[in-house]
Amino acid sequence: MGREQLRQGGMDLDEGGNDQPPGLGSLAWVAIALVAIVIGVLLTGHAPADPKRHHPPQPTTSALTLPAPTTLAEPTTAAVVLPDQGLTIGVLCAPITDHHTSFIVTFELVNTGPMDITVISVRPELPLRGLRPVGPTTSGGNCHQPGTNPVGGLLSGGQKELFTMRFRLPKACPQALPVQAAVSVRVGRMVGTTAVPVFSDLGSFRFDSCPA
Repeated sequence: MGREQLRQGGMDLDEGGNDQPPGLGSLAWVAIALVAIVIGVLLTGHAPADPKRHHPPQPTTSALTLPAPTTLAEPTTAAVVLPDQGLTIGVLCAPITDHHTSFIVTFELVNTGPMDITVISVRPELPLRGLRPVGPTTSGGNCHQPGTNPVGGLLSGGQKELFTMRFRLPKACPQALPVQAAVSVRVGRMVGTTAVPVFSDLGSFRFDSCPA
């Protein structure tokens, strides 16, 4: 009579009497996979990693503390209250030195203006340091024999005066060092200080500490 199926107790039986569970379709397997994923997210609190998405580590930026730049002292250019810039350098004597420890600088200040100028003080001004002043600045004398008089006094119009500054030489070669003089003066009721350039450097002089 061909293939006949009998329904007994809600189960399909084929002619051979073998039981065969119903097969699961592709949609059922997809549903089961989705349910497993949802359960995994709920239990772990993290979504599954997507292998197609790659996030490279972000570079970290931190503030760098750079050393403050070191700045050498600049030559002083403070203006002085002088009419017509009347105070200038006249004679600049050749330095007296033993080329090893001592260095003596003598220069002449001249009042070329019409008004009287009172010199209050003259002191070494060393923008790059190195040289070490020895004793106070003195006045008088000449280029070969510097005077030992104290500094201070009146310079009338056309008058001039010699001033001497004494230094101890450093161990290192001092040829790159400039030498200036800070001169404080009074003109009438006005007082000011100016930097007088004496030597821009000492490169033209010989020292034992400098290469030949």
